[in-house]
Formats: sequence, structure tokens, C-alpha cells
Amino acid sequence: MVPGVSTRCKHQRMRGLHGYLPFRPRPPRSTLRFWTFSLLSMAMVTVAMTVSGAIAGRTADAQNLETAGPPTPSSAGPTLPPGPSTTTTLLPTAGPTLEAPWTLAFGGDTLLTRAVAETTDPFAGIRPPLADADLAIVNLETAMSTRGRAQIKEFTFRSAPSFADRVAAAGIDVVSLANNHTLDFGVEALQDTIRNLDRVNVAHVGAGSTLDEALTPAEFEINNVAVAVLGASQIIPDASWLATPTRAGIASAGKHAINAETQRLLDAVRRARVTNDVVVVILHWGIEGNPCPSPVQQELAGLLVDAGATAVLGAHPHVLQPIVRVPTPTGDAVIAYSMGNFIWDPRSGATADTGLLRLRFIGGRFMEATFHPHRLDRQGWARAVSAATSAGRAVSTRVSGRCPGGRGTPIEVLASA
Repeated sequence: MVPGVSTRCKHQRMRGLHGYLPFRPRPPRSTLRFWTFSLLSMAMVTVAMTVSGAIAGRTADAQNLETAGPPTPSSAGPTLPPGPSTTTTLLPTAGPTLEAPWTLAFGGDTLLTRAVAETTDPFAGIRPPLADADLAIVNLETAMSTRGRAQIKEFTFRSAPSFADRVAAAGIDVVSLANNHTLDFGVEALQDTIRNLDRVNVAHVGAGSTLDEALTPAEFEINNVAVAVLGASQIIPDASWLATPTRAGIASAGKHAINAETQRLLDAVRRARVTNDVVVVILHWGIEGNPCPSPVQQELAGLLVDAGATAVLGAHPHVLQPIVRVPTPTGDAVIAYSMGNFIWDPRSGATADTGLLRLRFIGGRFMEATFHPHRLDRQGWARAVSAATSAGRAVSTRVSGRCPGGRGTPIEVLASA
């Protein structure tokens, strides 16, 4: 291996009319079940035929003995004791497994702007690197454009178009644009952001030129597992930010409430679940600075899980919030209410505590979560800290704490050194 160069080959995808699709079409799950059932049926028929043949042979031998009568001394030779009966049973040959393991990595609020020179790498201190995961996702809270006019709001964020290359180089596969900064410089800047991400083949969810595009998932095939990613926001600066059938904007999950916009998101999750094994929803929600999810967050998370979401991953509060496991009839789901600031401005205290969440799946089943504690450095960029240190333990405690209300139980997070 050449030092500094990864030989890992991530899944491939191509841009389609509605999001990102794998180069190799995935057969429907019904087709896979059909062939699995057919192979097992053929094996069972083979076993039955073998056993039937053995029984028929022994019956014919018995009939021949009865017809011929007892053997004469001159023809039978010495009498031998009967030997053990042997029957050969053919066992079904194991086919190729459909339950391969894979990992998803998620980082929180990502802002590539102030004092970030184009020659620096804000992602250099993240461990393990984002590129090590099969699917890496962050919440991108900035417009990547030189066009547009700043909207009238307290904070407006803009990044150079070239930072799309930095996002791709970090190994990020998907970014959510459903947040309260994507349209800081208007629709022109949003369109530029989408074009710049398309240029480097980084998928984007949660925003688009129409409501249909904003709610369209990015789809991937990972180890023969179909995965869909959607994004939506409950933090909406103005009604003009919302995507409509004829206007560009972001996908809404209902502004701080459960409403008709929430139902559209739930319908999109249900549609995605029909053709995918795993559905991931990125949510921008909650109350800034609150270490516990709000009642609306908890209610919406439960609705998304009921609609078919396997993982609900949150951002916006700018602090870490708990990670919980929720049992469902088809297997456990995971909810990470907030992963805090990931690449941001310099922060201290709880707003500087962050981490990289890695979820391990086997096939379409969520198995476990590993939380890699990080803290923001003097530039505001995530830097790994050892889980064995007091700082690492303090960071990890924030995602394993208990909060009142909501479904699920705090997950046993495997804190990584």
C-alpha cells in the first residue's frame, strides 16, 4: 500500500433522474427470496429421491430373495452375518450469503467557512477517517457559492465552491441540505451548491428545485443491501424557504410541530422502505443548547421509525444528545438525536464536545453503535480524543445519558479509544 493512499474501494453509484443509483441494479427482494427458495427446494427434492431410491432397491432385493428361495450349498457359498445398512444423504449446499456486514458513519453540523484556507483540511483530525465507512454522511450547513444576496437573519454562512472538492476528498458520500443555512444566500446559491456537489459526485438530500426533488432519497447498494437516505428540517427561518411543486427550497418535517408537512415526509419514508432494506433519515430539529431531545423530536422520531426508518440521525442543537435503540417488528432501529458541532467555529464547553458515530449493520439489520469521541480544536474542527481519558469519557457520557419521555432505551455505545 502506498503511504497516505487508501486502497479501499467504496460502492459505486451513478446519477439518475431521482437521486443517486448504483451502477449494478439490485434485484428486488422478492426475486432474491424466489431463488433462495428454489435452491433449497431442489436440494430437498434430491434428498427425497436418494432416500426413495435406496428404499426401492432394498424392497426389490427382498422380493428377489423370496422368488429364488433359500440358496443351495453349491451356489450360496459361506453364510455371512448381515452388515450395517448404509444410506447416503445429500445435504443442501450453502448458497452465497445475503447478510454481509457494512458500516455507516455520521458527523453533525459541518460548516466550511470562516478562516478556513483552501490549502487546509478540516477533516484531517477525524478518527477513524470518514472514508473508512461504507457510507459517510454529514449535515452541511453552508452555501457553496459566490452568488446570491445574504438573507435578513442573524447568521449567514457561505463557503467557496472549491470546498465541495474537500468534502469529496474526506470520503463523504451524502450531505443533508435540509437546514436553516442552506438558503442563507438565496436560491441562486442553493443551485450553485447542488451543482458543485454534483460535480464531485457527492449525493445531497433535503433540498432541490422542487418539493419532489427535496424529498427524493439518495439510494445506494452496499454489499447487496439497498440503502436510502432522506433529509428534512423542522428549523425553517421563513416560509419562503420551503420547497413547493414549483419552487426551490428545503424539505420540511413540520416547523417545530407534527403537521401536513410531516405527513409528506412520512409518506416519502414509506415509499423508500418498499424498495430498500435500510432507510436513513437526517433531521434538522430540536432546541439549541439542550442536552435532551424535545417532546416534538421524540414524537417525530417515533413516527419515522413506525414509517420504516432504520436510523434517524439528528443535528442542529449544537450539543450532543442521547442515542437510543428502538425495537420494531422487523428489527431494532437507532435514533441519534443530535451529534453536535462537527466542523464549526471555535467553541468551548458542551458545544465543543462532538464525535463520529459509526453504525454497524448485517444485511438490513442494525447491530451496534460505536461512538468515537472528539472535541473541537482552536479552529473549530473535530479532533479525536481517547475514550480512556477523562475528556473522552465526558464526551461519551453525553450520548449515553437518559432523558425523560420518548421511545427506546439508551444504547450501549461502544466508546472507541
